[in-house]
Amino acid sequence: MEIEDQAVEEETDGLFDGVEEETDDAALFTDDDPDGDDDPDDGDDPESDDDPDDSKVVAKAPDAPEDPGDPPAEDQTVEVTTFGEDGKGMQTHQVKNRKEWLALIRATEESGRNFSSTAQMLEAHAKVEDMESDRRNTKAEYDKKAEAFKTYQETQDQLQQELDAWQREMDFLVAEKALPKLTKAQQQLDWNVPANRKDPAIKAHYDLIQFMRTENDKRVQAGIKPLSSLVDAWEKLETQNLKLQKSKDKVAGVQARKKASSRVMGASSNPPMGKVKGEMVGSPGLF
Repeated sequence: MEIEDQAVEEETDGLFDGVEEETDDAALFTDDDPDGDDDPDDGDDPESDDDPDDSKVVAKAPDAPEDPGDPPAEDQTVEVTTFGEDGKGMQTHQVKNRKEWLALIRATEESGRNFSSTAQMLEAHAKVEDMESDRRNTKAEYDKKAEAFKTYQETQDQLQQELDAWQREMDFLVAEKALPKLTKAQQQLDWNVPANRKDPAIKAHYDLIQFMRTENDKRVQAGIKPLSSLVDAWEKLETQNLKLQKSKDKVAGVQARKKASSRVMGASSNPPMGKVKGEMVGSPGLF
């Protein structure tokens, strides 16, 4: 194309001398937790309507871009008329692009046909250049929208695959009695509403998802691979809860032993009146 244009320009050298072409060659989607710790003990009531973490349950999806549809049709044309050497034999040409326009110029020179005037030829040339510029701009805008829509579709498809995988893992945990089974009505409730999370079954599912979010936030900050499996998250949560319960049981055991020791010490430190500590007490002459 570039070689052909060069050849035509050589053939039509001087054809547009003194005419300044004006061709438009314009070139052609948070985390709301302020401290990032997801700590329910920072003074906020986790079940209150003002819980700032409520917005973190489901990230707000970006607005879906519009599907641009099929590429724009290049059906614009510029109508040009030519005449024979005697000014007769008018012919109408529908020029679709610059290539056809340059070919028409070459053909008129070879055949001896003429445009009605130099001004008419220059006007046609300007219209062809404007048409080409409009097409470039339209195509650039279309390509931009098409790429945005493609990216959105790919993101949505990936998200749906992850949600489907999560649902299968939830079903597995329910079948294993690790999580309570939810009714359809419970599944359809908005878990962002604290009042709905008072349901123990919903809370168990919600807490697991929240634990996975918190754990993954920590992993991202540490530069390690996040959890992608709810089953893995549940196992880690169970391990954490067992350690916590073991620690509580240990503290409770220490406190119980202290309390029992205190009772023993209290009983042995007060012997019967008039008797020496350690002396057997009983009826005289019984033994």
